[in-house]
Amino acid sequence: MNASRRLIDRFTDVHPLPHVVTTLNRMIADPESTMQEFEEVIRLDPILVSRLLRLVNSPYFGLLHSVDSISRAVAF
Repeated sequence: MNASRRLIDRFTDVHPLPHVVTTLNRMIADPESTMQEFEEVIRLDPILVSRLLRLVNSPYFGLLHSVDSISRAVAF
């Protein structure tokens, strides 16, 4: 088996990024993107919403009150 075939075979389990992630990456690169647009895209993925809220409410941010809305979480 040649080296290129072995390399290709190593990456057969790699899955493409979800559409939401590629959209967010594009928006991050666009200085004209708004927080509202980020919120609309993040809402499409419940797992991403959950992770975002968990992150914002983590000790890392040290907030006095918990954040329970996507729009506030996106602002942080």
